[in-house]
Parts: sequence; C-alpha cells; structure tokens
Amino acid sequence: MKKEKIQLNRMFYSRRHECYGMCIAKADFMAYMLFVKKEFPSCWYHCIELEDTCYDERGKTWAKL
Repeated sequence: MKKEKIQLNRMFYSRRHECYGMCIAKADFMAYMLFVKKEFPSCWYHCIELEDTCYDERGKTWAKL
C-alpha cells in the first residue's frame, strides 16, 4: 500500500501475518502496528506490507474495505 493511504487508528490487513492490526503511528514509509494476534510483535512495518483489503474465506476472494 502507498504511504499516502496509511491512516492513523485504522485497521489494516497484513498478508505476511494473515491477521488484522491497527496503525497507531506513521513516519514516512513506515507504520507502527498493533496486531490482533498476540504472537506478532507490535513494531514498525513497511507500508507495502499492509493492505486495506480483507480475505473472505467463504468466497475465497480479496475484498476492498
């Protein structure tokens, strides 16, 4: 995702971790994420790793949030 689309206090999906997280800070092309699953660390992630889409298990498709 482009850095311009990252917004604070918004949920984003991480394909790498396959879970949702909330962006609580951003700096240039990095976003500080708090993930729903506790096994993934809260830290700075590159914006390109985040998606504003979600995976629908039932339809097996990616949908725009």
